[in-house]
Amino acid sequence: MKKLFVGLTLAVSALSMAGGAPGSPYTEKTIGFIPPGTISPFYAEVIAGAKPACEIRGFKLDVESPQHEDDFQGMLSVVDEVLRRKPLGVCLCSTDGPTLIDAIRKANRAGIPAVVFNSITPLPGAKVFAYVGYDQFEAGRKVARHLKAIARGPLRVCIIEGLPSQFTLEREGGFIEEIKDSAEIVVSQKVRGDWERGMAAKVAAEALARDPGINVFYGLSDEMALGALDAVRKIGKRDVVILGIDGNRSAIQSILEGGMTATLNTNRDLIGKESINSVIKAIRREGSSKIITIETFIIDRGNAHSFY
Repeated sequence: MKKLFVGLTLAVSALSMAGGAPGSPYTEKTIGFIPPGTISPFYAEVIAGAKPACEIRGFKLDVESPQHEDDFQGMLSVVDEVLRRKPLGVCLCSTDGPTLIDAIRKANRAGIPAVVFNSITPLPGAKVFAYVGYDQFEAGRKVARHLKAIARGPLRVCIIEGLPSQFTLEREGGFIEEIKDSAEIVVSQKVRGDWERGMAAKVAAEALARDPGINVFYGLSDEMALGALDAVRKIGKRDVVILGIDGNRSAIQSILEGGMTATLNTNRDLIGKESINSVIKAIRREGSSKIITIETFIIDRGNAHSFY
């Protein structure tokens, strides 16, 4: 398969699971599952929920993705390759709205039902059977509410953004909306971490050099929050609040070890499971809710042991 294709640990043998040689039609009932990249553990956990939901219903799962979340042309090439193999349905996610619309239109033209996962924002000009995800604006608000609840004195926040996308706009927008009337919480800086831990560590260190008074980092993903924690620990800074979104196992472990302060659990495996349930309903021409909203909740040092 083309070098732009990357399998997650779960999906390295996706072609053998689905049957057939690269480019040839699937020999078993198969659902294509296409995340935007493989950097974040978030997508591994989504797929971990999707795979058993497929198998219990008699389907195979073929997971393919571009190498990087900002490789939008690579994403469309992946979609073309998967559709050429004639899956019965596809589940897709992209950090770029226009790319996702183009991908869904490709599935529409092929007559293959499409489900969007990790987003409940309707897309114009494309036929989507269902959207499965959490309210990302509300997610940002929940993180801000938690920060207000634990605040002890003035807080200077650095927000670590992901790639420019609806995800970034909503997770950041909800947070800012929630703190706008707070005299004690101000946003000192916004920096781009591009969803990557290493990049987040770099920009967090630079932010601290510009403003040593920063005492809160809000990473719009757990990987970026962990990157901020790396930067804080490297310079020996203490009493810094580190907040993230995802609820990844690595973040929960960090909370238990006294690193991160809290994360928002987004029920990644349930997103995967419900995405598969929805696309199977589409394949079988059954009814389904158009928007399937997954509940979220804060994990902190008080309850982290229950989720690890």
